[in-house]
Amino acid sequence: MNGLVFYSAVNSKGRVDATGAFIPEAKKFAESHSIPSDRLIGIDGTSRNPAALRRAQVLNALRNYEDLAFIAFFCHGWPNGIQFGFQRKHIELLVRHFQALPTLRVCLYACLAAENDVRDNELKRLGPATDGGFADLMRDEMVRCGFTMGWVDGHKTAGHTSFNPYVVRFNCDDVDDPEFGAEGGGWVVEPRSTYWKKWISALRHNTHGMRYHFPVMDELHIKTVLDKI
Repeated sequence: MNGLVFYSAVNSKGRVDATGAFIPEAKKFAESHSIPSDRLIGIDGTSRNPAALRRAQVLNALRNYEDLAFIAFFCHGWPNGIQFGFQRKHIELLVRHFQALPTLRVCLYACLAAENDVRDNELKRLGPATDGGFADLMRDEMVRCGFTMGWVDGHKTAGHTSFNPYVVRFNCDDVDDPEFGAEGGGWVVEPRSTYWKKWISALRHNTHGMRYHFPVMDELHIKTVLDKI
């Protein structure tokens, strides 16, 4: 499958976030999808590399590849953006560089990129509550740019870059009105559902390659695999 992978390549000060997580997980992801090395793009996400330069490095790489089926980002994330210098205000700029097929799958292997800045405990029982977060707005902009199918996956919570189970999916075909976008996304696997424990195990132990392949699997396919565990 024709894909592109970006990863944070330099450890943050006093941490091993790049060498301990982002680099090895991005490389394993690329290997599992037979992605050649020139499509595995390392970015210095630390403050010594200004945000504007990080954005330019990502955009320049995107210009070189057409007909993409999926794009994966392994980096830190927040409700307002990701480590590569992109915030909500830069989403239009980023998405308009996606030279892809009408169906594009984007996975943000990044903490909190699906969050929406609302951490009110009273809202937890209402579902993902992800409307207005970085991943939600990316999906909305993708639809405005002509993507009719596909999705954006992102983490609702902080956790490990690849086996955090709190994954929310924002489907392009959920958008009825491109001007206003859709209201948030839905759990890939709902917490405390009958599939939840199997989902956690499948991600953590990479059963059936789930950790790296769920971003290109629809929900029915994911549950079919989990049924076999």
